[in-house]
Amino acid sequence: WMREPLMHSRDNLIEYNRIRDVMQIMGDGNGIYIAGAGGGNVVRYNAVGPCPSPSMAEGIRCDDDQHHTLIHGNLIFGQGGMATGITIKGINRISNNILALPAVEQTARGMLSLETGPLNGTVFTHNIIYTSSIRQRFVSEMRIHGTGREARLRDTESNHNLYHCTADPEQGRAWIAEQQGYGIDYDSLACDPGFVDAEHGDFTLKPDAPALRSGFKPLPLERMMAMDGEMRT
Repeated sequence: WMREPLMHSRDNLIEYNRIRDVMQIMGDGNGIYIAGAGGGNVVRYNAVGPCPSPSMAEGIRCDDDQHHTLIHGNLIFGQGGMATGITIKGINRISNNILALPAVEQTARGMLSLETGPLNGTVFTHNIIYTSSIRQRFVSEMRIHGTGREARLRDTESNHNLYHCTADPEQGRAWIAEQQGYGIDYDSLACDPGFVDAEHGDFTLKPDAPALRSGFKPLPLERMMAMDGEMRT
């Protein structure tokens, strides 16, 4: 932490970007990438997807030595390659995001990938993780390099999330029960979030959507999904 005040690129706002069809040739790339930067960066209200390329890595990635970033209100869907929605390797806050329907099944990594621990101080709250395959993991926990304890969701402040697999709703219930055994996700839900038509790209929540009961706040999807050149209000 002694070097953190010397880090570059702090207090930036990254918002309302429409990112799709990236990483079609090169590998290990992402929709939005932050690493080794100072604190106070905010990544909010971006739509990343679809990005079906087999070379795609993550939708949003906080890589090595990246802390105190707020990732809020983003929609990440239709990811190919590693099929990961958000990856973090530090202490960050992840709130009110939709991570949905990867383009491929991913068994090694989850829609949320925790890759360097410990993550005490990280907050994961009011997010929706929505899959359509029994093989796709909600969250993966690992130590991707170096030594020390693996990153674990149980070390974070994780609560008020919604987990759902359309192919097997029991997966969400089993996942929450496991996390509650660790003392987290006590107020999280395992049910269909109530999207209008997620399979066809409409992630608007119905007026009576169960996700609203978890405290999820509807996203400004019309503005987020606007393509370059279209008017944004």
